[in-house]
Amino acid sequence: MNQGQKSWEYSHKSSTNKIVHVFSPKSKCLLDKPRLKQKLQQIQQVESNNHLQGSVINTFNEGDMSWLENAISMHYEYAVFWFDGCWAITEDFEEILEREIKEWNEIDSNWTVAGELRQEEGAYPTLNHNFIIINLRKWALNEKIHPVNEITELRDFEAIDLGWDTGNLLQLNPVEGHVSHFERNQEREIRRYEREIGKFPFVSWLAWCIDNHIVVYGISDELFDATVYVNPFMNTEQFELGIMGESYDRDQVSRKGKYVIDKLMKPSSPVYFVNTEESSPTVIDKLLETEFEQYIGATAGFKLLYYAHKYGINPGFTDFIWFDFDPDSCNFKRETLKQWDGQNYPAWVDDWCQRNPQANLDLQPLVKQKWWGVLHQFGGKNKFQDFWTQVSFSDHTVIECDIISNNKLLFDKVQNKRSFMWTSNIYSYILPNLKESVEDINSSFMDMVSQLKSTHQDTWFCGTDTQDNDIMCPVKDITSATDNSSLGQEQ
Repeated sequence: MNQGQKSWEYSHKSSTNKIVHVFSPKSKCLLDKPRLKQKLQQIQQVESNNHLQGSVINTFNEGDMSWLENAISMHYEYAVFWFDGCWAITEDFEEILEREIKEWNEIDSNWTVAGELRQEEGAYPTLNHNFIIINLRKWALNEKIHPVNEITELRDFEAIDLGWDTGNLLQLNPVEGHVSHFERNQEREIRRYEREIGKFPFVSWLAWCIDNHIVVYGISDELFDATVYVNPFMNTEQFELGIMGESYDRDQVSRKGKYVIDKLMKPSSPVYFVNTEESSPTVIDKLLETEFEQYIGATAGFKLLYYAHKYGINPGFTDFIWFDFDPDSCNFKRETLKQWDGQNYPAWVDDWCQRNPQANLDLQPLVKQKWWGVLHQFGGKNKFQDFWTQVSFSDHTVIECDIISNNKLLFDKVQNKRSFMWTSNIYSYILPNLKESVEDINSSFMDMVSQLKSTHQDTWFCGTDTQDNDIMCPVKDITSATDNSSLGQEQ
């Protein structure tokens, strides 16, 4: 069956058995702006791969309800429906959401839909078009209302500020009757809802819930801040010009829209003094102490050195080749390799940051928090010190280059010998996906693979492909830029 004939498809990713994320690649939003729609969905996919842990449903027919019923049959309790122009930007989005859902259920568990509540002056409230949360079991019990359900009446409500520590959540409670304002403006408000229903599924659910005496919850500031919503429907023409790299009127674009455009036009990356991943990398037992002759990797943190620690080095003979597109990251790695004595890393980082205030230092606060974990990975302070001495006797080359747009600078330095290359999530990271087309990123990945294969028949690759699949395998086994889930020996 061709994809165009599918109503929906499911991808199991899950570390959570409660929440499934739902996207609508063929939504009716922004159909008159296909370039903008494609770019926003591309960014949404990359950021969702990087930050969301739950499984995914892609629905290709917004009028079809079978995905809702099947999500329930797969024992999911809640669905997050993401509109174009919104995506998660932190790894704890689901953790925050689960806490919030728990609070809602303790107050009144009979809710069906929640989201960012929005009310223009003199108008009936609606759910914003960023993301909404659906209580799947209550939906099934409450008549299984259609995603584009029609409305015929607007019931009055009372808004309650719950005042929780996580932010100002709102609760809309239905009340009896209709105040005079909504009685006078019923027809106008219903027509407005009908226009939105044509573009956005679930828009009418707020009014339906209030009319059926079902509470509606608003999300907290904390949950909202775990996402980006560019509001592409605000002066869409100007936003499209900006995101496509053309001249545009900044005053006409939303604050988050400008943020995304600036990341596209002036990409900046923080210096990764430590890696942001929580867990130790998984290693392959058969590679332990086999001593790769050459280690190639991103400057970020200590992950490449951890692999070298486990797989082995020969001081004085093992080569390290480091790369990064960010000049400050390269300078930090050069100075650390040449000048740091392997002790009191947080103090070393603090001193470097004072001398380099121009660098992106957003991750500096993580150093003290994560440093003891790094030492633990290497077997403790003394064993790390011994290993750092071995590293100091090895040859190091640090190259400033963007390996996606120009990997020649890197491979001009790479020697033809048994190598281990770690690229982190560079090929699925948001910045290159903002700058480059999907085709160019896929082509760049396969070009990198081709050149790495020529170094040695037992050279290994570790990192993500362009679809954020984790890979650790002999590079000769890689034949695709996108379809590598079966090669993911790293967890």
